[in-house]
Amino acid sequence: MQNLMGRIRRCAEDYNMICAGDKIAVGVSGGKDSLSLLYLLAALRRYYPVPYELQAVTIDMGLPGMDFSPVAALCEKLGAFYKPEQIGIDPALSEDMLSVSAAIRNRLTLIRMRRVLDFGE
Repeated sequence: MQNLMGRIRRCAEDYNMICAGDKIAVGVSGGKDSLSLLYLLAALRRYYPVPYELQAVTIDMGLPGMDFSPVAALCEKLGAFYKPEQIGIDPALSEDMLSVSAAIRNRLTLIRMRRVLDFGE
């Protein structure tokens, strides 16, 4: 974990990726890759030379069995703002993955990105 933290910090510094007051949004699916990135960026805040805010963004399609409460609990523990973006998919489309994919693309274009970028405001 320390190796990954060092790489993230070096990359952020080498490419001037994080500036004071930045709002960094991490797309979180609940999988190990996105949660690891969120965890590392939260830990980096403790000793990074400039302050920044962190937000986790999840696209909740309203599919049965999806539970993002563990993600919400982790975000609270890490001090990262979290609110899943509800887009809802017509259950009749769930059998046809191409239709679901098209529906997701259409719904995502309607999401109010300002709210996401403004941390839910």
